[in-house]
Amino acid sequence: MKAGGKFLQFVGLFALAVSANAGPLGLNMGQTVAQTKIVKALGSNNYSVSVPNPLNSFENYLAKIGQKTGLCRLIAVGRTFENDAYGSNVSGEYGRLKELISSKYGASKEFDFLQAGSIWNEPKDWSMAVMKDERSKSSFWDRSEGSNLPPDIEAINLKVLSANMNENYVVITYEFKNFEQCKQEENNLQRDAL
Repeated sequence: MKAGGKFLQFVGLFALAVSANAGPLGLNMGQTVAQTKIVKALGSNNYSVSVPNPLNSFENYLAKIGQKTGLCRLIAVGRTFENDAYGSNVSGEYGRLKELISSKYGASKEFDFLQAGSIWNEPKDWSMAVMKDERSKSSFWDRSEGSNLPPDIEAINLKVLSANMNENYVVITYEFKNFEQCKQEENNLQRDAL
């Protein structure tokens, strides 16, 4: 085998090793804008991105990528369930995703409640209560809950959101270990701009 062939073989093996160790959806903490397939810049170090390992349940992916800290947060935005005022379809999807995430990362803490005194307390008002921030359906994975997270992930959040009184969707947020430094970097940039 020629030297060039060995080099290409090595590069191929290296690429396989890197992809095998890739983080959620194929992205890694700290990767730069140049290392990420950007769909659109959204401002304040936030981007719509294309991920190497997309999932059928999700329509959009958002990333916070600091200039110095690199990728520090990744959000997967689920497809919209229309005509779902009762929240039954999105609740089913939430349960399915929670089970999948738990099978990989272990224990979580769930918040599933309606705020006391909410006027959106009828079953048909389920989506409206979520939209008005009076109903919460979310799960958190972090070390304090006994979750088995990889070293670079600080927390994972699965949450139901409502676009309006009939449309719901789920989001998964991955916060990496560098998220606090990323926020501080953004605060410093905003301070310097004043």
